[in-house]
Amino acid sequence: MGEDKKMKTTIIMGWTITISYMALIFYFSSLSRPIKYELPYGVDKVIHFIGYAILGFLIGYSLKNSG
Repeated sequence: MGEDKKMKTTIIMGWTITISYMALIFYFSSLSRPIKYELPYGVDKVIHFIGYAILGFLIGYSLKNSG
């Protein structure tokens, strides 16, 4: 019974973190002017790549643990 409860907690925590990160991305994308200064050319692409790579990792982790 203890092993089953631990697995269920891992699944719930994984999806909670993943969905929270999705909500954070949605929040930042809905801001009318999220950055008050200019970034050097291409830096915004790197930031987006890293952000969505993290999201991809979280989704993969959550799906793997969900069975």
